[in-house]
Amino acid sequence: MRVAAWFALLLLVAISSGYCQQHTWSPLPSMAVDDLDRVSLDNYGRIFYADTKGNVFKIDRSGEIISQYSPPIQGRLTQLDAFSTLVLFLFSADLQQATLLDHHLAPIQHISFHDDAIGLVKAAALGNNHVFWLFDEMDLSLKKYDYRRRHILQVQPLFPVIGGDRIEVVEILERDNLVLLNVKDRGLWVFDNQGNFIKRHEVELTQPLAVYNGQAYYLKGSDLFRLNIHSGEERVYMIPDLSGDGLAVSAELMLIYSSKSLFPFRMPVSD
Repeated sequence: MRVAAWFALLLLVAISSGYCQQHTWSPLPSMAVDDLDRVSLDNYGRIFYADTKGNVFKIDRSGEIISQYSPPIQGRLTQLDAFSTLVLFLFSADLQQATLLDHHLAPIQHISFHDDAIGLVKAAALGNNHVFWLFDEMDLSLKKYDYRRRHILQVQPLFPVIGGDRIEVVEILERDNLVLLNVKDRGLWVFDNQGNFIKRHEVELTQPLAVYNGQAYYLKGSDLFRLNIHSGEERVYMIPDLSGDGLAVSAELMLIYSSKSLFPFRMPVSD
């Protein structure tokens, strides 16, 4: 796709409840990157991305690298989350390890799950008050884990809640005291921060979760979907000539990305 196309004004048409509204999402200059795998934005719209080896980069709006983190042992990241104002959360299922970085990408702590009484962690997320949320594939449970004391605080078996022949949690995310589980072929499951089930949204999410202010964003072809996690209301925005592998959102910025490019857009002031 020609880079120049990203500087044209793109009109996204919201379709909801039988009527249409036009909203202008202002494109910003695109950025070329190498071997891009995962992207996350913090609350200030600062951009972080990881490559397929688990290296993490902080870049400015022109795509220039500001700082970089290279892990002692390289491994692809299953999760990269910069949402917290204090730390970045990295998790590698291959290495069975979580890492906390500050926003200058200096290491704070490495946590290996090989040393704990946990089976096999396939998905993990940073929670409030020094906890991780872990999906243990060995017993199909959601575990609340105090990483400072290295102690399991709570275990929520998922089979009685989700059921079915197979439970594969692709990703976990905690936002606004809600714990979100993307379960492969089973939708988005919402729990409270005590591990109690609240509701399920029947949506198919094939990309990393992008959540901000109670809204989950995801791509299907050339359409951008926005799901209200509380009400279940879904809106669709048609994006002309646009496709990507995933996206990230913050208060003012949306990033749609592929393995070699970042395409930023300024979010509409109101919707």
